[in-house]
Amino acid sequence: MVSHQLIVDDRERASGIIDLLYVNAFVDFEVKRLTVGDYLVDNWLLVERKSMADLVQSIITGRVFQQASRLAKSDYTTVIILEGRAQDIENYHIHRNAILGALVTISLIYGISILRSSNKIETLNLMFFAAEQKSKREQSEIPRAGYRPKRLKTRQVYILQGLPNIGPKLAKQLLGHFGSIQAVLTASLNQLLEVDGIGRKIAVKIYEILRASYHS
Repeated sequence: MVSHQLIVDDRERASGIIDLLYVNAFVDFEVKRLTVGDYLVDNWLLVERKSMADLVQSIITGRVFQQASRLAKSDYTTVIILEGRAQDIENYHIHRNAILGALVTISLIYGISILRSSNKIETLNLMFFAAEQKSKREQSEIPRAGYRPKRLKTRQVYILQGLPNIGPKLAKQLLGHFGSIQAVLTASLNQLLEVDGIGRKIAVKIYEILRASYHS
């Protein structure tokens, strides 16, 4: 199994997930304050974890849509993991249609995926499964589908994220260093190594894939 990197928001200490991370050998994690979301997986997937009770309370206050708006503006792939069971909100006075309407708005209007888990172990497993699928996808040349950014800068970052081991942060580093996608694509190996955050292993992968012949 490939080792993955995880940043955990320091406000998630009470969730119990951090305790589970200490006994997992396949993830390097650090705890610090995130401006948006609760977890950042491999500098790619931004996760907002919500218990069923949290969801209901945020719908009642309207805060859920403010959070969704901030997540949607992020440069990362975003997901909300709903943790718990329907029984957890039996005592809340909220119509089921209000919950369904909120979920539809979050997923279809804001473009944020929603996953369900029954407990903190499943929540952690979902993040690991996502990271593993992303790693496999990068190795299999599967075309990227789904969300397509509209702003020019965001599209440029998105295009470069198709390169091996390049997430939003490194894509921005490449664009900032070279100034354009074309300059990145024609850069020499030594030029790629000059970019902050691009080590030799990543630089070689990028250089080789951009110059490899295509065989159908």
